[in-house]
Amino acid sequence: MDLIIKASTLNGAILIPSSKSHTIRALVIATLAQGMSKIYRPLVSADTLSCLHGCKALGGKYEEAEDYWQIEGVAGVQLCLKILLMWAIPGRH
Repeated sequence: MDLIIKASTLNGAILIPSSKSHTIRALVIATLAQGMSKIYRPLVSADTLSCLHGCKALGGKYEEAEDYWQIEGVAGVQLCLKILLMWAIPGRH
């Protein structure tokens, strides 16, 4: 049996499934950043929603659209101060 191979072109696009760990990392980075960030096709799970609520508690603002989450970050310095204050005041954690 002879096999003939001819050159050809392959075109297309695929959507790779979202990752829980990537979604959580993106949430934390977006919260620490200054300004707006968009996380496209986040994985929605109990863990990622828990992380989202934690980011909101630290001051990040969240908006949900059809295929992305938009986060307004609080900038790292402000967030660090907020965390220090939360742990420095008795009864706040």
